[in-house]
Amino acid sequence: AGVILPIVITLIVITLSAFSLVALYRMCQKKTPGIWFAFSVG
Repeated sequence: AGVILPIVITLIVITLSAFSLVALYRMCQKKTPGIWFAFSVG
């Protein structure tokens, strides 16, 4: 169990990082303020 937890945390961090990169890429492409609203809301 001590080995699975760090792996799960790492996968979550990688997923969040990838999602953030995609969101930033779309923001640079479209320049829409709606993405800033989505980030501020959570």
